[in-house]
Amino acid sequence: MNKLILFIFKCLKDIVQFISIICSFLTTIISLNWIETIIKAHWGWLDFIRPVTNAIIDFANQILPLSFNAFGSTFDIKYITAIFLLLIIIFICRKSLRKLEDLEVDYHNVHIKVKKHNEDNFNKKLIKKFNDREKKVRNYMILINTQWNKNYYKRENDSMGEQNNLMNDFIFEETGVKHSVFNNGFLYKFDRFEKIDDVLDVMFRLINSKAPLEYSISIQTGDDLQLIKKLSDLKEFNKVIMTAETLYRYNLLKTRRYKTQNVGIFQYESLTLEVHEFREEL
Repeated sequence: MNKLILFIFKCLKDIVQFISIICSFLTTIISLNWIETIIKAHWGWLDFIRPVTNAIIDFANQILPLSFNAFGSTFDIKYITAIFLLLIIIFICRKSLRKLEDLEVDYHNVHIKVKKHNEDNFNKKLIKKFNDREKKVRNYMILINTQWNKNYYKRENDSMGEQNNLMNDFIFEETGVKHSVFNNGFLYKFDRFEKIDDVLDVMFRLINSKAPLEYSISIQTGDDLQLIKKLSDLKEFNKVIMTAETLYRYNLLKTRRYKTQNVGIFQYESLTLEVHEFREEL
């Protein structure tokens, strides 16, 4: 539709310009006819256009049939009237051309505004649809990997397995969720993302505890085990990290107790991973 309207504007401008050119040409020819009459000459090369100019001159003569003598020659007002009428048409054409150009600019501006308005509405609907879909995502996973605290003096009878059992027992007591072993770590699956802050409280209690372990805690919405494995492989100890997808879902919550901060962007062969971390409010 927009192309059709622009084409109509172009055609109208071309028609107006053509009429203006024709009228300018006829004005010149009628002026030459007038000179030809005054000097009582006959220019044969004007014969090709005489039927047209004679019709215009005859029409002008009907409007104002006057003539006067001066310098021994007769001056017919019909030539002046014809030229004047053609000049009026030229003036109207030029005014019309400017008006068409202004209208085209106004139409273009309105078209841009309407297009932008429609795009904004479409984007809002798209974002709302995406947000509504994301809000329905309630499942998420937490994968915890552990290692000895670098500042802890390890004794002969210290057991990593015992410390991990204490950690898993603590998490089970606080959340009621049992773990499974995955990627040399402990995987927990939850189904109430809107309550994630309560689970984050537990994770940060682990990190801030006096246990002789350090914890790499990865969180991911959905059930993509390969993605959470990529997060876990980063070995970001004493941090609670997540992907940008999980961050987006977290930001849709009405209330949030934790801040977030960008960790970095990590490039794999077929995957770019934007990683963020949860931060406690100070």
